[in-house]
Amino acid sequence: MRLSHGQSYMQCSGSPMQHPHWRGKVAGLTDKTIKRLFAMSGNICGFPGCSLPIVESAGTITGEICHIKARSLGGPRFDETQSEEERNGFDNLILLCRRHHKVVDSQPDVYSVEALQEIKVIHETTVGRSEQATELVQHSFCKFFGRWFCAAV
Repeated sequence: MRLSHGQSYMQCSGSPMQHPHWRGKVAGLTDKTIKRLFAMSGNICGFPGCSLPIVESAGTITGEICHIKARSLGGPRFDETQSEEERNGFDNLILLCRRHHKVVDSQPDVYSVEALQEIKVIHETTVGRSEQATELVQHSFCKFFGRWFCAAV
């Protein structure tokens, strides 16, 4: 994958919140939350019946961090009473493949907050690893974000 200005992911360093790919997309998420999401995903899209990986065998991260209640005003399922901490907290996030992220956000009446919360709980209970990220996911994060991200894993 390439970033704008021809910079590859491997050339970037620093926090994911400062990384050009993540800037503006997951602002406000903590490293701990991101790590927990990937660990609890079982490296599989959270959408029922989908078996697409979140991290490909070559280490490419193809999953997307999706907000159950939208991150911004006007987004699908936005809740104005939600605090920024709740909005960017683990309980309001789910990892999906790009296709299913688009599906759930384009059909908020079908994929309500309650439906997505149930999907998340079932998926994480079934496939999640709460104790640590899988070796592949951990290795991919180290490659993607650099050593600083892996020091606490």
